[in-house]
Amino acid sequence: MFLDPIQWAESYFYFDSSSTYQGRWRLDRAPWLKDVMLAFADPKVKSGVCRCSAQSAKTQTGMILALWSVCEDPGPFLWVMPAIDEAKTFSETRLQESMEACEPVQALRSGRGMHTALEMHFVSAPLILTGAGSSSKISGKPIRYLFLDEEKDMRKGAVAKALKRVRSKWDSKVWRMSTPKGEDDSIDRAFMEGDQRHWHVECPLCHEAHQLEFDYMRYDAGGLNIRDIWYECPNPACVHQWRDIPQDRAWMNNRGTWVAHNQDADPGERSWTWNAILPVWVSWRDIVLEWIKACAASEIGDKEPLRVFWNETACRPGSYRDTKAEKELVRLSGTYSVKDYEAKGTRIDNEFLRFATVDRGKGHYWLLIRAWRADGTSKLLFYESIGTYKRLRETIGAYEVSPHLVFCDAGYEKSAVLKECCENGWIALHGLPNVDSFIHKVRNALGKVIREERKVFSQFEFYSVGRGLPPVRLVNLATNRLKDITAYLRSSRGKAWEIPGDIGGIYLHQLVREAREEVRNSRTGAVTLAWQQGVKGNHAWDCEVYQVAAAMMAGILGAAQKPEPAAA
Repeated sequence: MFLDPIQWAESYFYFDSSSTYQGRWRLDRAPWLKDVMLAFADPKVKSGVCRCSAQSAKTQTGMILALWSVCEDPGPFLWVMPAIDEAKTFSETRLQESMEACEPVQALRSGRGMHTALEMHFVSAPLILTGAGSSSKISGKPIRYLFLDEEKDMRKGAVAKALKRVRSKWDSKVWRMSTPKGEDDSIDRAFMEGDQRHWHVECPLCHEAHQLEFDYMRYDAGGLNIRDIWYECPNPACVHQWRDIPQDRAWMNNRGTWVAHNQDADPGERSWTWNAILPVWVSWRDIVLEWIKACAASEIGDKEPLRVFWNETACRPGSYRDTKAEKELVRLSGTYSVKDYEAKGTRIDNEFLRFATVDRGKGHYWLLIRAWRADGTSKLLFYESIGTYKRLRETIGAYEVSPHLVFCDAGYEKSAVLKECCENGWIALHGLPNVDSFIHKVRNALGKVIREERKVFSQFEFYSVGRGLPPVRLVNLATNRLKDITAYLRSSRGKAWEIPGDIGGIYLHQLVREAREEVRNSRTGAVTLAWQQGVKGNHAWDCEVYQVAAAMMAGILGAAQKPEPAAA
């Protein structure tokens, strides 16, 4: 007896151990997926596009549809991810586990056929996973089912090449599920070409139906202390509010319907979009927290969290970053001199912390000391080239910078830097220009991970430099984002970032030797703004970038609430 994807999943599909839910899949947890899943089994539908938020069941739905096709309507199935290592990890940690728990899938496994993490040959049809960079797999034999997972991250030309694989199959089907990125990129265009279905929820008070948008999320908060959250009816004449409670979230899931916004689309091309407000397993508190933190980051010039929020949580395509390179002026403060803070014990008004940052050169050091207030404003106190290790230590001591607030770049002569950090209790830094963020796991009092946060600095790595010596702490940095923030401060658009009037020309010249310029990505072909170094010798700029990193680690910059005083 033929079963549609929903009947089949409720009978045979079990969640993998990494999923929010465990046990057998049930539609009542995500009733809005019904239209998507039934369309996959509809022979009249040739393609489906899901432009949706992160962690909103897109990959889980893809697993169900892939395994359903193997059992109920078989044909060669190709699942494409941005990179082949992602595909292998996904298969080994998620897909294989659900396959092993699925009785009809196991009954179709061929003992003679090859069965690996990336190639599974069943009696009915093969299921192949690959990365967008694997040209031979993408442009190989014809297939019936093509599943494109997170195509926004795929290299230029990969999507077009993969789409050719289904042209010779009269009953082929293309399914695309991804978070959005830029306006008019491939996933956005595919959504717009389809019938553009939005989930509309009926208000129980005014009985009008509206699509869910973050614009109508309301909250009462002080810093990160969220006192109340609600979603208000978009009808200005209505006073109804939904709360983040089971009965209200269930209403949004069960009393909604898909409404097509493009009546001129090909009837065989369906497209859906939904954001993080809809899935019941996504807490509205987490959505608002992400928004508050993204706004705080934006205020200091870091636009990446805001882009991630709009793209991956609110499900709105767009860069949400500066798209034009601008030349910036450096403004000096005429209100103070470097000599004002040379005397030991001298502090700026309301000083919270002072950091020393060191950029190592060939046979010398560049040392910068800046004092910070808790509100994110700061004053530059010292910048010079230091000729010897002994004088470096003496100068740091003279300005009374605590050892755990000294940060040294380990990108050049790393072993020597680590040794010096070990001797003094300093912290080593390593910049990674191709990394946007690092995952920090947040645990409760029992040690259980309750959520993950992304930051521009990593957790400590510990390096041994010799037997019996204490390990050295090293922090990796997402340097491009830190440079965005530093440039924002340098331009005088952010918090007061003061430079003494007599700092000297060397500092000023080195401070402007990097700028964001238009660069064409050789992999995707897209033109973006990237940090480019002009003339060599940007030590002052690097030291200021490390100052910003230190201030963010201390919670001085980028935090939605004031930091607590650090222990000495």
